[in-house]
Amino acid sequence: MPETLDVVGELRTLVADFHAMTRRHQSRLAPFFASDGDVLYSHLSAYDEAVRDNNSEAAELLTTVMARLADFCGTLGASPRHPRTVVHEILTEHRALAARHHNGLKEFCDVEGIADGYLEEYEEREKEQALEADQHLQDFIARLTEAFGLPRDRTVPVLGANGTTYEVTPGRLDDAAREMFNNGQCHAFAAAVAEVTGWPTAAVIDPECDDTYDDCGMGNQVADGVCICQIGHIVAVRPDGALIDIDGVNDPQVIQDSPEHDLVPMTDALWELIDSAPTWRERDMAIAQTFVQPLLDSLAADTLEVSA
Repeated sequence: MPETLDVVGELRTLVADFHAMTRRHQSRLAPFFASDGDVLYSHLSAYDEAVRDNNSEAAELLTTVMARLADFCGTLGASPRHPRTVVHEILTEHRALAARHHNGLKEFCDVEGIADGYLEEYEEREKEQALEADQHLQDFIARLTEAFGLPRDRTVPVLGANGTTYEVTPGRLDDAAREMFNNGQCHAFAAAVAEVTGWPTAAVIDPECDDTYDDCGMGNQVADGVCICQIGHIVAVRPDGALIDIDGVNDPQVIQDSPEHDLVPMTDALWELIDSAPTWRERDMAIAQTFVQPLLDSLAADTLEVSA
């Protein structure tokens, strides 16, 4: 079996491949949505076809991931190492899934292949299985990411605003990370900081909606009196009132003195609004969590320099 460090590196590559596929899938589906989050009727057929393509690609990647995991970790021997235990659990679950899917399709087959009159049922079952495999793949990758982390020696793709994709090295505070967290993933970083520190979060908003709630195009996306179109940036709030984002410490007085911005506390309702809005990216917590400690360390270092 490969050395542990080699296995970890390979697993991180598989995790990175999965995240790249997820961003590609999201970008593929994005053109079919209206501003209210619904699929445009005129694009419904193309949307369904894109979903099927995504599911098929995810199912293929799942098979690849499982084969590589089996190569790395062998059979289900006992292991005291928690990451290997996670891998073995995933392998067991995938084998059960694969067996069930195989038997499910065989129901419509005879010795010559798909039985006459059962092609439609076969294809419908195949689509259902691809969707289930996609869901399992996302669950498996989340568990692998938790166990092994993201690679720190290479870039990974992260979805930003307006369909952009950034290549960022996990944990490396550089211009690429700052641009990405300022253009699409600020909510992930604020949430990750809050997880570690317990600090509250806040939204920097425009005082007014783009138009009225009924006319801005997103009128049903409102929470606590705030329309989704008003939310521009999410920050963590340090106990001294300073606003913390990927750029470091920001003076809240600048927001308070600005006629163009307001600051409102994030509530469960506002978080739910952001997480469900098609105009916002899914929070990439796996990448955001790698940047929290480096940023907190940099803030502590800055404080020591000022004191000195």
